Parts: sequence; C-alpha cells; structure tokens
Amino acid sequence: MLTTRTGRHYPNPSYKEWRDRVVSELRETLKPTRETMITEPCHMTVYHVEGDLKRRDLTAMLDSMFHCMERAGLIEDDSLVKSIHWEYGGFDRKNAETQVKVEEMK
Repeated sequence: MLTTRTGRHYPNPSYKEWRDRVVSELRETLKPTRETMITEPCHMTVYHVEGDLKRRDLTAMLDSMFHCMERAGLIEDDSLVKSIHWEYGGFDRKNAETQVKVEEMK
C-alpha cells in the first residue's frame, strides 16, 4: 500500500495488476451470481503450493485472497470467513497452485 503526503492510500501497482488479473480469472472461471454468492458465515480450507522461494506473509496472503474473492463477487463480505485451515504443500516451480474450499458453518 502506498500512502501520499496527504494520507491517501493507493495499492502498489504490481499488487493492483495481480489483483485485477486474479479477479478477472475468478469471474471468468466461476461466473459468480448473486444466487451463488457466499452470504452466510463459512469455514475455509486453503491448500497452497509455492511456485518460487520468496518469503511471504501468510496473513497478507489471506487478506489479498479475501479481497479478490469479495471483488469478484464470490463472497458478500470477507468478514463472513469465521475460521481457516491453511495447508502448506511445499514448493514446486512447475505446479504452483492454491486451492480453496469454502464450507457453510453449521
């Protein structure tokens, strides 16, 4: 996040490019509608395999993922995610992936 002298916040250009690409891919692949949007508290399981050896901040990764899901129309509000299980699948340069499973809380 970049902040001007007046206190206005702007996303880092590389993050904005990544976010917009991910949101576009989510919309194209999942074709979310108001009827399919998550509107109730849920549990999320994430399985993540790194594609490079960069150090990453898990909380920032989750925050970015939640914002993308919200912007794409998959979830009404990211505050509906009430619990998370993160599985780290290691490193694989050719098969990096992130799988997300969302379940309604009972």
